[in-house]
Amino acid sequence: MKITFYLLILSLCGCNIQMNNPQANNIRQVVTNKNLPDVSIASIPQTIDEFSSLTQQNNTPEGTVAMTIVAMWIYAEDQDLGQKAMSVIAHPEVQNPGQKGVNGVQLRNIDLQRMKDRLKGKRYLPQSYFRGTMPPQYSATLPYVVATFTNPHSNIGKGAIKVMVYCNGADSPRPVTVKPHNGTWKLKEWSSLLSAVKK
Repeated sequence: MKITFYLLILSLCGCNIQMNNPQANNIRQVVTNKNLPDVSIASIPQTIDEFSSLTQQNNTPEGTVAMTIVAMWIYAEDQDLGQKAMSVIAHPEVQNPGQKGVNGVQLRNIDLQRMKDRLKGKRYLPQSYFRGTMPPQYSATLPYVVATFTNPHSNIGKGAIKVMVYCNGADSPRPVTVKPHNGTWKLKEWSSLLSAVKK
């Protein structure tokens, strides 16, 4: 009788009681984010050799994300060089034989078309991922810093990692998937980086 009375009082005052239910204890899971080291880029490469060298220096998941953003910036100014840069960091799973890249491989046609539609003449879009930029111009200044993090859902199997990258033109970070290949981190999926930003 007393237990029923106390439960009624607690219910009336809006208190929430969890009985000894294992499933109830699993309803709320704390999702923690882990910041990855910032990637700082001293200058934007002007040749494919410079880009390849900088990519080798940043052979980490976060480094590959940063180099993707650099390649996007290059593409916005020089389509041919940008296509080559993207082919350097692209995973074989998103490459096809072709002459628009390097060493006889290029991005898949669907990815090349997406880049053409979303990036040409939009230098501000890749710059929105560098720390300190603001709409509407998103003018990045040296050093060019990219900040990323992972969360408990970042490991998506077969060695692939989903890295979250901060964007000054979006309300939430954007995911980029990278995957190792022959000891090098390569770009697997990055369509969210091509989404529009606030203007």
